[in-house]
Amino acid sequence: MSDRFAAQITIGGTIKRSLVEELCGVISQSGAGPDWEGGCEPQNEADLLELVGENGTMVLHDCQACYGQFDDLEQFLEEHEIPFDRHSEAKYEYDGELVKYRPGHGCDVFEATQDGRVCVKVAEVEDIVRRLDSVETLGKRELLRLVEEVRDDLRGVMAMDVPPVPPFVIVEG
Repeated sequence: MSDRFAAQITIGGTIKRSLVEELCGVISQSGAGPDWEGGCEPQNEADLLELVGENGTMVLHDCQACYGQFDDLEQFLEEHEIPFDRHSEAKYEYDGELVKYRPGHGCDVFEATQDGRVCVKVAEVEDIVRRLDSVETLGKRELLRLVEEVRDDLRGVMAMDVPPVPPFVIVEG
């Protein structure tokens, strides 16, 4: 039997109308729903749009997700290039996790706190600090390059370089 713990998935982006029925089925099978008890069975476009919240995205939960994941739903979303974020809480020997999928960029996986904030490992910060230790020996051009690299690396380890999930929109197609 698998371990089960809380997970939340935020879905957005452009969804082709031809995928609505299949997306409804995958959501129904996933165990995810608009509240933490999970479970919902959208049947059509209107049902999907009813799941969209104030910020324009669809946020689904399950307090008993298998390993804190929505495997089939996440696979469907990736196959059809539909952006999502998934947060799984820590439990037992499993760390909290934040997964951010964006079409054309792929999946970024981060350790996360119980409230979904990215955890930055000390080793990652130490590596950046080590690179900054050479600052006194650098010329102006090399210093500027290093500052830009460090800025980009910090954004990467903090998940700042992944844009937010865009609003959920159904289009022809």
